[in-house]
Parts: sequence; C-alpha cells; structure tokens
Amino acid sequence: AREYVTVSLSGDGADECFAGYETYTADRLHRALSWLPRGLARASFRAADAVLPVSFSKVSLDYKVRHFLAELHLDFPRAHASWRNILSAEAQRELMQPWWRAAISTDEADPFPEFARHFAAVQGCHYIDQAGYVDIKTWLADDILVKVDRSTMAHSLEARAPLLDHRLVEFAAALPADWKLKGLRKKYLLRESLRGRLPDWVLDSRKQGFNAPVSHWFSGPLRAFAQDALASPKLHEWIRPAAIDTLWREHAAARRDHGLKLFGLICLSLWLNQH
Repeated sequence: AREYVTVSLSGDGADECFAGYETYTADRLHRALSWLPRGLARASFRAADAVLPVSFSKVSLDYKVRHFLAELHLDFPRAHASWRNILSAEAQRELMQPWWRAAISTDEADPFPEFARHFAAVQGCHYIDQAGYVDIKTWLADDILVKVDRSTMAHSLEARAPLLDHRLVEFAAALPADWKLKGLRKKYLLRESLRGRLPDWVLDSRKQGFNAPVSHWFSGPLRAFAQDALASPKLHEWIRPAAIDTLWREHAAARRDHGLKLFGLICLSLWLNQH
C-alpha cells in the first residue's frame, strides 16, 4: 500500500462494535447451554475430543468446538475471557519449571482480573454488549490496534480506523444486541446496511481472520527451526522439556492442534536467547 499512498483506511472496530467475532457466537451458545451440569459439560468435551479430527485449518470447526466445550462449565465472564486464551492457567503451570511454579501464586498466573475489571464497569448491560466492551478495552486496544500501528509505522504508512470514530462507537453501543448478533448471524445490521452497495458474496461470506498457518508450518517448512528453538537450554530454564516434548509429539502426530502454544514458546525462546 505504501507504494501508492501515505494514508490508508482499516476496518478495525467493526467486529467489536457490531459483534463480528466467533467469540460472540460462543457467548450466545454458552448462554443457551450453561444450564448443563459441570460433569456433563466435561463429558461432552471428552467425547468431542475423542471423535473430532484435528485439521490444523485456520480457526477450524474442530478447534472451536474443543475450545468451547472445554470452557463451557465456566461462568459467562470467565468463559468469554477464555475464548481468547491460548493456554489456561492450569496449562501454564503445567509448562513451568517447579521453581517458577512455586515462586508465583495461582492468581498471579491468571489473566482474568484484567477482564473482570472491565466486566464490572458494564455489569448491567446485555451480555453481548458486555463482551464487546471488554474486547474494545483489551483485545482491540492491546492487540489489534498495536499490530496495525507497528506494521504501518514501520513503512511510514498512516492507518486510520473510521469505524472507531467515537460517534459511531457510541451509536453501536446504543443499539439492541439482537441487531448486531441476530441469532448466530454476526454483524447483522452492518451487513444489511450495505446490502445493494456491496455484492452479496462479500456480505454473506464467512469471516476470515489474519491468522498465520503456524500449525501447518511446524509440520512442514518450519519444522527444523521450531525444533531447534524449542530445544534451547535458555528456554528449558523456565519451561519443562518434558511438557514441550508432549506438546510437540501430539502436534506432530496430529492428535492435537498445539500450533499457537508452540508458537508462543518459540517466541519466548527467541526472546530469551536474544536478551
């Protein structure tokens, strides 16, 4: 883009303001199924985990079903926060070396208090509106906009987000939740407002995020690189080699999709070796 323009427009904010993420669908399904006893929810996860194939596809159905059922037993705020987690607090502690695990409390390893603070600010709102507000204050501010700013500024390109104009954000916040998430149809009002202005195949297509296909890379072109990074002695000072080996074996055998977990560990390894 920088070869042609100095200022560009991004669509950031549409998903948070108009309920465009898969997580909002998960929130609605969670509300419908949260009556299930904890034991039955756990059993459903085990059954799905045993039956569903592992596809390594981008945010695949099998990945979403496993993630959803694994956290179905949680209350709504914790469940919504968990849709963003790559590692649960329990899984984090399983990876830690014993000295590290002993040095911090379970609460210190739990990212939920940051989410809880924002949920508390809008506790009287519809649960979909609560979820959108929390995502604006966390996911959008600390992840989405950060990545856009870094990548554009690295090329002296300015990116502006018209959908984050405060007047539009306030307008979206005042809309009934069902106008944004109609049944399980995401961004309903935004899509319909553009009917006739954009082709139907654009408006009715499934959402495609910007996820890198790391799960495939670690089984293919980046396999040797990944193994080398995960074997780093500096990484093993903090992370248990046996836990890494388990993740790697299950991923390599396509028994589990651990691509994002391995990616995080590889980034940690590279950072530790550099610093």
